[in-house]
Amino acid sequence: MRLRPLLVAALAAALALTLAGCGAFPRGMQEFAKRAVAAKPNSAPPSHPLVTAFEPSWDDGAVLKASKNSVSMVAISGIDIAEGGASVTEPTAAVLRQVKLAHQLGKKAEVLLLNYKAGVGFSNEVAKSMLSTKANRDSAAASLGPWSPTRGSTASCSTSSS
Repeated sequence: MRLRPLLVAALAAALALTLAGCGAFPRGMQEFAKRAVAAKPNSAPPSHPLVTAFEPSWDDGAVLKASKNSVSMVAISGIDIAEGGASVTEPTAAVLRQVKLAHQLGKKAEVLLLNYKAGVGFSNEVAKSMLSTKANRDSAAASLGPWSPTRGSTASCSTSSS
């Protein structure tokens, strides 16, 4: 019977069409590439994320200098919340050196207020003593004196627990 060769030819044609649709033949891949849509370039200006460097007051600044092109601002550790929470300690010479270095590198300096207590380490109680009342917050802010944002430095409270 002639039905068998006809059936084989039909199956072979169906298989060829299926494989062509899946890209099994070079022409199928060429057609696929023509249909692909190229990504449009981003029209936004190139930028990098904001990066804050943490700089301990005792550090020599070598890492900060080496990474200055990748850093947006510098957070400097070194002023403690005073007992009772109504003021902060005076910045040490080391803190002032780090602020100066940050400014020389063209970076904003943010001095961190630490909730450190001698003999205890980081203390939630110290942080709460300043943050719990408006009077203490206002008094501590006033005690910052030269650390106002208008002078290129700010201070923020950094609370840690042990």
